Amino acid sequence: MNSWKEPVPVFISYAHADKAYLERLREALQPLIAAADIRVWDDHSLLPGDEYFEAILDRIGKARLFVTLISPAFLASRACRTEVEFALARQKNSVPAIVPVIVEDCGWAATPLAQYQALLRPPANGNGPDGLPWPAIRAGIAAAAEKQREPQRDPEFSIFSNADLMEMLDVITDAVAVIRKANVAHMDNPTLLHIAQLEKRRASYRTELLVRIGRF
Repeated sequence: MNSWKEPVPVFISYAHADKAYLERLREALQPLIAAADIRVWDDHSLLPGDEYFEAILDRIGKARLFVTLISPAFLASRACRTEVEFALARQKNSVPAIVPVIVEDCGWAATPLAQYQALLRPPANGNGPDGLPWPAIRAGIAAAAEKQREPQRDPEFSIFSNADLMEMLDVITDAVAVIRKANVAHMDNPTLLHIAQLEKRRASYRTELLVRIGRF
């Protein structure tokens, strides 16, 4: 395992009525943020001039953890429902990992979020953010983030030998170089749209090889 690691991007979805819970969650996650284990984003991170929903959907698209602070206000929020729907639609190979945090008793078990393991409020802890086990929630999110750090492998690669993967990696690398050179004077050429797909495939081959030789 490499000692150097990128922070896992975390998106927090919450109802504005539950701002106190958001603040306590951010406070609880501060040790993970300071250690560069995670990078947290919520709508308080928006910058002046950002298009609200476009920026939010973009951040959900980049997240590897999608944390929801579930309460009656959350379930009643149209914006929160939209965020959840987008995260569910985007999910592929368990990315982003969806982590429901139940901050208040509500009918969350009747929603699509019920299929995911949740961090639950202990029934005897009373109301409000002070009644939640924040260290346990931090530990749960830390464990989910560490799992997301594991390389995402393509099961289709199991049929290929290391030599096959090396050859395909070389072919794609050469193809990208040729396309870039041929289109250097025509940056609006539609052919360039395929470079990103080739780069993604090349990264997949490289990840598989690194896993096989024990670099992960």
